[in-house]
Amino acid sequence: MKNRFVVTGYGTVNSIGKNAKETFQSSLQQHSKTEHIKSWDPKADPAFTVYRANQCDVSDMLHEREFRHFPSLTKAAFIAVDEAVRMSNFSSNKVATIISSIAGGNDSREKLEKDWRSGRKKSNPFNALGVSYDYTSTAISTHYKWNGPSTVMVSACASGVYSLDYAIKCIKAGDCDY
Repeated sequence: MKNRFVVTGYGTVNSIGKNAKETFQSSLQQHSKTEHIKSWDPKADPAFTVYRANQCDVSDMLHEREFRHFPSLTKAAFIAVDEAVRMSNFSSNKVATIISSIAGGNDSREKLEKDWRSGRKKSNPFNALGVSYDYTSTAISTHYKWNGPSTVMVSACASGVYSLDYAIKCIKAGDCDY
């Protein structure tokens, strides 16, 4: 039993669902009811070859002042992490913050580029920070006062598996309890 690890909570926010249950139900229906991306032009992004993309709108899900300047990736991650935390009901602060994502930070980069193109000398610092994936895991660990390892796994479709593997290694090493 020493080498057994259990997932005590999970959460997700994506273009077909704003929580795990909604995502599961939408995947069973095999169609997406989401709108196409409006916040940036995915076809003009040199980092992606995009044929079809949908956006995940989380603006109506967060009302606290501290979330006001966060990029969409960070807002969505907060919602998913909150779902997992409520489900797991743990009470430790020795928690690893491992976020998995296949894309993010694009809305922050778009805002920075718009400021730069318009000739503005200053930009909102949250936009500069929001481009980094690590900003999201740091913001979450700071919000929850977790002091375990904090990172983001970005490996396309394998991101979730890499996150689980890293979490197990962190627990085995004694770096965190959860």
